[in-house]
Amino acid sequence: MIKRIWMICALLVVSQGVMAVGGIKLVQFGVRAGLNVETVDLLHPNTSLYKLATDDKVGFQLGFTSRINLAMFYIQPELLYNMNRYKLIATPETGSVSKSTVKVNTMEVPVLVGVKILLLHVNAGPVFNVMTNTSVKSGSAAHSVSMVKPTVSYMIGAGLDLGRVSIDARYNGQFKRPEQSILIGTVESVGRDFKTKMQSWTFSVGYMF
Repeated sequence: MIKRIWMICALLVVSQGVMAVGGIKLVQFGVRAGLNVETVDLLHPNTSLYKLATDDKVGFQLGFTSRINLAMFYIQPELLYNMNRYKLIATPETGSVSKSTVKVNTMEVPVLVGVKILLLHVNAGPVFNVMTNTSVKSGSAAHSVSMVKPTVSYMIGAGLDLGRVSIDARYNGQFKRPEQSILIGTVESVGRDFKTKMQSWTFSVGYMF
């Protein structure tokens, strides 16, 4: 195992030193951070006891990025941690409205293919979801929320390359609608499953070493 780790480190060092025509590195590595806004809509959200609604909030993104520069295009694999939040609002037939903040943590691996035109770049590709975790904070509307995100979604984006800095705006959509299981209050002993329409915009800055 230790030998393999040393071999991988050596390959990374060597790849950093390989140069393409025009002084552009064939392989680059860097970091990325930004803000994201995720829209979560429940399909057929009303129950016999509650009417449910959601309200979007801003989250953040952190991770690692890389770029393989080829003749006419590039391949950009990334490892990204996303923290998204939204407010779940339950309006009962009788009583007061209750609100809870649902936090969704995901670990994703986008594999983007793009092209560069001067300082502008555009890219698109699949996004592989490797981890999803949900938690609920405050309020009594939802005692528990769990979400099953699709294993593959897609991403489309564009941005600017300013030296080692890249500025990106990206849209993340779903091939298949995720499902959420929500346990409402204490009067419903069994949670309900809801189909969810999810889409997000991310605005991020990356730096290549």
